[in-house]
Amino acid sequence: MLTLLTTIYIGGTLILLSVIASLASPFLRKLTINTEEDDLSGEQKQPLPGISIIIPAHKGAAFLEENLPYFLQQQYTSPFQVVVVAEKGDTDTEDVLKRLGASDKLYATFLPMSSRYMSRRKLAITVGVKAAKYEWCLLTEASCRPDSDFWLASMATAMHEDKAIAMGYTHFPDDKVTDYQHFQHFSKARQMFRSIQRGHSYGCNCANLAFRKTVFMEGNGFLGNLHLIRGEYDFIVNKFSTEDNSSLAISPTCWLTDMDVSPKTWTNNRLFYRESKKYMRGSFRYKFPIFMDNLLLHFCFLANIASIIYASIINNWILLGASITALFILFIWRTLACSSALAKFSTHISPFKLFFFQLRSVWTNCRYAIKHHFADKYEFTSHKL
Repeated sequence: MLTLLTTIYIGGTLILLSVIASLASPFLRKLTINTEEDDLSGEQKQPLPGISIIIPAHKGAAFLEENLPYFLQQQYTSPFQVVVVAEKGDTDTEDVLKRLGASDKLYATFLPMSSRYMSRRKLAITVGVKAAKYEWCLLTEASCRPDSDFWLASMATAMHEDKAIAMGYTHFPDDKVTDYQHFQHFSKARQMFRSIQRGHSYGCNCANLAFRKTVFMEGNGFLGNLHLIRGEYDFIVNKFSTEDNSSLAISPTCWLTDMDVSPKTWTNNRLFYRESKKYMRGSFRYKFPIFMDNLLLHFCFLANIASIIYASIINNWILLGASITALFILFIWRTLACSSALAKFSTHISPFKLFFFQLRSVWTNCRYAIKHHFADKYEFTSHKL
């Protein structure tokens, strides 16, 4: 049996741990979002830059036909072009480009049939950057569409003279993904946005990324990771960002909706990321806070559950009450913090799910880590010989 003093000490410690674990929530860490949007339909305070939108269209004819008009009809007061990079011989994509080719803003270029030891996607992006007429290149996917006719103008407001990278946000249709997938994508995006605001950019999981052509070309593009099939957004941010040359464009008019959310695409993106991060700098600084958050959350949760079970067995009602109170604090505080962060990005998930999603995420990552470990490593590289 526990003495009264020991019971009070254990109960107080559990409550204190719950408060600390709640305050450690990544959703409580400040993320500045510019909600005071300019009147983008009116006269701008300063001229907006010319922009080349680059869309690699590998086997994406259906998406391209559906989404390309949304890019071509952008309300933008400065010059812009849409550069579509397709595979030579892809007749479906060629037909789409012919049907939409009347626009003087559309420029199409094609990849050669063979390229050894180099990712086709990275080659497509490099070709697109070389073909770009303007200094600022905005990379996205054929499966994405702007949420607003002022998407380009909104993104341009983050392309300052002293910046070389501007990261935007993508989300998914509610009827295409589960609540947990929404949570996964948002959590990772928010962590990467935070890393940019703190001056140590790590990566990018959103197909909505602007960068300067000269920075990309003078920095030899994807040199150093050409052998990896994917990871292009992560590598651009990780390689070319510095402490103060990156900015965020995450107000609602800057968003894109990504329509390609098939189970295969979702899984492959996460497996390719696990391979890519081996070659990315700043991994410890980025991952350590995430590790500590998960450690505190799980330790506190398990300690509270264990204490509730133990107190019930020995009929210690004071300890039982303190343990339930501690668990309640942890659940409510973590849920409210997460719900508030999601609401700012117009993502609405039942609050009762959010606490368990936070617990589940670390085990999901472990599952992907195991799957990646046993995967054929040649699946991640263009070096097949």
